[in-house]
Amino acid sequence: MIRRVNSFLERFRHDTQGAVLTEALIVVPFIVFFASGILEFGSIFWEKQIIETGLRDAARFVARCQSAETFNAACRDKANDGTVAGKTVAARIAFYGTADEDATALRWCRWRPVAAPDGACGTAKALLAAPITFEIVDRSMVVNGTTVSQKVVTARTNYQHQVMSFLAPAWPIFGWAGLETITVQAFHEERYLGW
Repeated sequence: MIRRVNSFLERFRHDTQGAVLTEALIVVPFIVFFASGILEFGSIFWEKQIIETGLRDAARFVARCQSAETFNAACRDKANDGTVAGKTVAARIAFYGTADEDATALRWCRWRPVAAPDGACGTAKALLAAPITFEIVDRSMVVNGTTVSQKVVTARTNYQHQVMSFLAPAWPIFGWAGLETITVQAFHEERYLGW
């Protein structure tokens, strides 16, 4: 019995028919998984770049606003809560790329100021709102032995990235790994200038 098993294994080891198919069955799943990971993380980096561009534009706008409302009407905050001047207009600049109140075309349809229902922008799940927070803080730094205080504007948001919709049903491994949504944090800082 052992001789038969050994002869079968010996014949199997020297036989080359089907070797390419066997190698492909072993290698292709890893290549496909690796390629889908490249696409997914490339998508995350692309979305983060768009969000950081919006935050940069919004932070630049706020950095140019004076705290007194008499300098520029655009810097006046419509919420009138007194925290950061111009944050309503700045948020519109971040999300829509313009200060126009009638703008409807978002920079990226999945990054939005208000929640959206299922199916919006080709997603399987509802899109969450991604509010932007602005703050102005004093930073101290030493320049040539002298301590200097500089105001810095920070625009910050958290964005829930959803796994690409065309991969989600076909790739349950993302769900098994707990990667159905990934929180992307983005922020931008600008030196406070005023008008």
